Amino acid sequence: MGVAGIETFDFQPLMLVLLVAFLVPIVIKRSNKVAIPIVVGEILAGMVLGPSGLGWVELDGEVILFLRDFGLAYLMFIAGMEIDFNMISKIARDSSNKEGSSILQNPIVIGPISFFLTLVMSAFFALALLKVGIITSGWMMVALILSTTSLGVVLPVLKERNLNNTKLGQTILLTALLADFVTMFLISIYATYFDNGSLSIEMLLIFGLFIAFAFLYRTGLILGRIPRINKLLDDLSHSTAQIKLRASLVLLVAFIVLAEILNSEMILGAFIAGIIVSLVT
Repeated sequence: MGVAGIETFDFQPLMLVLLVAFLVPIVIKRSNKVAIPIVVGEILAGMVLGPSGLGWVELDGEVILFLRDFGLAYLMFIAGMEIDFNMISKIARDSSNKEGSSILQNPIVIGPISFFLTLVMSAFFALALLKVGIITSGWMMVALILSTTSLGVVLPVLKERNLNNTKLGQTILLTALLADFVTMFLISIYATYFDNGSLSIEMLLIFGLFIAFAFLYRTGLILGRIPRINKLLDDLSHSTAQIKLRASLVLLVAFIVLAEILNSEMILGAFIAGIIVSLVT
């Protein structure tokens, strides 16, 4: 409770988090002995300062909880924007037109293949754990967990190494995308099936996000062909209004809300919003 009955928040944990986020990149960049990505250093710092370490930052403050959730959503939004569909389609056309070129040079092909091989190896490893008695049941869930990855780690590493706009970077990004969202979807189906004994109709609601994606994408293309609207947006974008930035934030939050309404994952909605911005701009 603040002055005169006004409710305030404890910003000390936030100050500590921001201070660490400021210092970690400097320490890693200046140190010749520490050759790790900045995002890894930030994760390690969080483990040390968080509840599993020194306990200086607790996940019970409203400010920290909001930044945790919205920060992850914003990172997934950026990940969607980073997928260069023009580059991917160009590479696909070039690899199909060139004589003697391998189909494995196409990111659209090698991405799913890489994820499928990872899923198969994870299944074999989970079965091995089941056979030796380390786990007693749920080997399919273990396999799905082992095959997943995190776009929140992959994307910053690619950007730090300036690989996000390269053929290799786009291939890695697509593979991480499949590993993140396909496994998330399969885990949801697995958990729903074993909790209820059958697949719930609510699982089908996730496709509402893709319907909204298709509708807004087509709407954006149509509006983008109207000169008067283009001129208005350009005029407002170069002023203090920054209308395109505001529209992007509205789109991000709108898909987060839609994902919550459909009982889907928030990060999936944020990622789809990023893809829309990438395609229409």
